[in-house]
Amino acid sequence: MKKTLILLAFAVLISAASATTISQENAVINLEDNTVDAEVHVEELTSSSFTYISSNSIENVNATIDGEDLECSISKPAIGSEIRCDTDLRENFTVNLNYRIGDDIVNERNGVNVFQYSHPIYRPTDNYHLEIVLPEGMALIEQGNRSQQVISPLNYDTGSNGRQIYVAWDLKPNLGETLSFYVLYEDFQDADTGFQLDYSLLARALGVSILLIAAVSILIKWKRKDLSEEYGDLSEDQKKVIEKIEENGGEYLQKDLVQEMDYSKAKISGLVSELVDKGILNKSKEGRSNKLSISRKYRY
Repeated sequence: MKKTLILLAFAVLISAASATTISQENAVINLEDNTVDAEVHVEELTSSSFTYISSNSIENVNATIDGEDLECSISKPAIGSEIRCDTDLRENFTVNLNYRIGDDIVNERNGVNVFQYSHPIYRPTDNYHLEIVLPEGMALIEQGNRSQQVISPLNYDTGSNGRQIYVAWDLKPNLGETLSFYVLYEDFQDADTGFQLDYSLLARALGVSILLIAAVSILIKWKRKDLSEEYGDLSEDQKKVIEKIEENGGEYLQKDLVQEMDYSKAKISGLVSELVDKGILNKSKEGRSNKLSISRKYRY
């Protein structure tokens, strides 16, 4: 009966939201604090609101569209949560969401932590990427003779950011499908690693790596092109943006650039996009804004 109710509820959501087309949806769940960073690339939106449905409880939402703060509300339908954000944009924009998810996505069974998560595909989505990051000190359980798979679905990648292990999936889902994931993990001290670290060898390898990094850094700096050589192909407005970023050590938050320069937000956004296309500026997310930095291929 419960499964039937879930399917009926999602069918309603599908019919209401199918007009929205998603080219790429990326979600990173950090199990250290149960925070979620979701990035949704919208191709087309035919309503006045962007909605995001989760089968879990959601709280503490922060949202931006193309780097600009966005006011959103959270409602609690029969299943999970719905985030709703009003917007005037209708095509080719990116929504970034940061929120906390309920603790029920991880349960303990006989000393083993079991992560379980489901995501409904209630609107056409070309690609869906999910990455879960285990808490520090936790490791994936060895498959061994277990009848149950340690990770599902099976088409996954694993790795580490240096402190935490992650598991990631890249899927091409069907409309109406509910994606289901689970991972079994345990405290690293309880895991059978099967090897001992040779710390002297590790120290020698680290020393060689530092020398190689230093040599590569010197070589890259020596080969850098003088930024002033590009000025002949830039407009006066583009030059002013570059000069402002140079004065700040080569980096600037886009929102601070809007406040400091006598240009509108739309004007700055257009100039930044032009300079990124030319390969002069790099743009990356930082908090609720974009961090702009001069490409490392230039001296200035």
